[in-house]
This record gives sequence, structure tokens and C-alpha cells, in this order.
Amino acid sequence: MRAARLPRLLAQAAHVARHTPRLPEAGGCSGTAGDGAPTTRIVALGDSVAAGVGVEHHRDTITGRLAAALAGDGAATWEVRARSGATAGHVPAQAAGLGDPDVVLISLGVNDVKNLHRAARWERELAAALDGVLAAAPRARVLLLGLPPLTTFPALPPELGAALDARARGFDDAARQLAGDRPRVTHVPCAFPDEAGMFAADGFHPSAAAHAAFADLCAAAVQDGADSTRRGHRS
Repeated sequence: MRAARLPRLLAQAAHVARHTPRLPEAGGCSGTAGDGAPTTRIVALGDSVAAGVGVEHHRDTITGRLAAALAGDGAATWEVRARSGATAGHVPAQAAGLGDPDVVLISLGVNDVKNLHRAARWERELAAALDGVLAAAPRARVLLLGLPPLTTFPALPPELGAALDARARGFDDAARQLAGDRPRVTHVPCAFPDEAGMFAADGFHPSAAAHAAFADLCAAAVQDGADSTRRGHRS
């Protein structure tokens, strides 16, 4: 951000913070999708997106929807450890004692961007988060949700949204690189579908409809990872 614009942008950010409604996290932090015996376990880590802020219940968030998509003829369980306000530095604690999940979903970055964390700190803390999750979940497919386009957030004035999004694009590029450097980690690009009703009442968090779209992207990433593993075993 250019220094000359900084006071104006900070004033806009303060206005947004004062006037944006505070919505609760989703209920149902653990649950099951499907009717058969559980065959897939999903754990969600990270920030308010994974915590389901603005959605009533986790059956309608990215985590619950992903569980439904992966249940197949059996069932999939979910556990949400994400919390609103979390940054990359909070994930190692969230990942403690993960057990043996099949899929770990991580949503991060927007808080690191708006809290003005430096790029070097983001890269260092995200690398530690990913390495901690890989160690704690030795066979899981890890899905790292990309940063969304902040210019589309209704709660953000255009100038502030553009300034934050410029930082977010750099953070997302680093996240994609860090994911690509690690086995079992997939960066899942995140974009709000160009449709009405994609944001919650606060104009900042995704609605249930957006969560459903994100879950479809994550389910496709899990399938792509499984297909790649099978091809590797045959070669």
C-alpha cells in the first residue's frame, strides 16, 4: 500500500470494522453425512470460513457439504477446529492430536492480509502450518483453500478492497507454491461464483450457496488426488 493512501485506507478499514455485523460461527462442529458405516473422516482447520461464520449449521458449510460429497454409499464424518480470526500461526495448535483423518481442509489468509502481516511472516507461518498438519495426519489429503478475490466483498469499499486484494494475490501465489512443494497438499483456487446470494448478511463471509460451490471444488480436488495416486501405483 502506498504511504500517501495509508491514512485513508486505515480510516476505511476502521469504518468497516465498526459497521460490519458480527455473525456467529456455524453450529454442529462435528457430525456425519450419509447413512452407512463411516469410511471417511474430514477435519477443518483455520479461520472463519471453515468455522462457518454466517451459516447456521455445518451441514451447509464447505466442511459438511464436502462430507456429503465424499460419503458415497457409506458415510463421512466431520470435525471443525477452525475459529474466527485465526491466522496461519494458529493452525499448528489446531492440528494437535488430529488422529488419522482422510482429508484435512484448511482455510487461511484473509486475516493475515487484513492484519497487515508481512509476506515473509505469512510464508514462514503457512509453511510451519502445512508441515505440522502433514506430520499430524500422515496419510491425509490436505486441501488448502485459496484466498478469495477481496474486490468482490460487498462490505469493503472499492479502494480498500483493491488494496487488500493486491496483497492477497501475492499471498495466494506463495500459498500455491508452498502447497506444490509438499506431497499430499493441494491448493484449491477460491472464487465466488458470479451469482447473487454468494455472501452472508455481513457482506464479508460466504453464504451457504458459496460454501456449496467451494465444497464442489474441494471434492474434485480430492478425486483428482485419488486418481493421481492410482496412476502412480500402476506406473
